[in-house]
Amino acid sequence: MNEFRIKLGNDGRVLIPASFRRQLHLHPGEELIVKIEDRELHLSSLKNSLKKAQAIVSRLAKGESLVEKLKKMRREEENDE
Repeated sequence: MNEFRIKLGNDGRVLIPASFRRQLHLHPGEELIVKIEDRELHLSSLKNSLKKAQAIVSRLAKGESLVEKLKKMRREEENDE
C-alpha cells in the first residue's frame, strides 16, 4: 500500500509508517529534506536527493571529468595573467 492517513502531533511531528521507512531504507537520525510545492508537503531523504543531483551532473558532463575541466580552466586563466 502506498497511501496512509496519519495525524499531525501536537508538537508538529509526523510519524512515517514503518512500511514506508523500510521501502525507502530510512533509518533513525537520517537527514531528510522537506519542501512545499503546489501547497503540498514533499519529503525526501538527503541521500536520495544527492544521488539525483549527481546523476543530473553526470548526464550533463557527458562522461567528461569536471575536475579535470576545472583544472584546465584554472591553468588557462593563470597563463592569461
